[in-house]
Amino acid sequence: LHIKNFQREYDVYREVIPVVDPILRAYYGSFYQVRDVACYRTQPIPNVSGSYEWHRDNYPPGCLKVMVYLTNVLGPQDGPLTVAAGTADGFVPELGRVGDRYDPQTVEGRRVVDCLGPRGTVLIFDNNSIHRATDPARGTRDVINFTVFPSVLRPEPAAVKGVSLETEAGWLKKYTR
Repeated sequence: LHIKNFQREYDVYREVIPVVDPILRAYYGSFYQVRDVACYRTQPIPNVSGSYEWHRDNYPPGCLKVMVYLTNVLGPQDGPLTVAAGTADGFVPELGRVGDRYDPQTVEGRRVVDCLGPRGTVLIFDNNSIHRATDPARGTRDVINFTVFPSVLRPEPAAVKGVSLETEAGWLKKYTR
């Protein structure tokens, strides 16, 4: 899949940036920088491996992942991102190496959330949380991912008052247009 094809289907610059920009600025208390952008398609696989395994991305503290669903992800059969709540707390990354893979028992007893939403749903989460892609039982799941970091440039303080990424669960907020 090529990003130009996605842009014909979904205008990231008009649909996502106006929603995400003030949230990220408020969360960081600064501007932010996009380090990575990736478009990909999740499809059924015969064996669980790679991003389909429970894992962390092992990025420096302060990094967030912004994921935009380019297809409907309305139930477990659509291959949602699944995140184990609270698993980034206290994590210290080991920079220079790929994030660890974890056995399913690692998340037992945790609140595990399938992140569902229609096409255009934006998810913002700490990519050092234990998470995984799930196998879509039907069709494919298309996404665009942005990995963001805070910048050293600070906006005016009035621009960042009163906004938090926290929800009642304290770890994830989903924005649906």
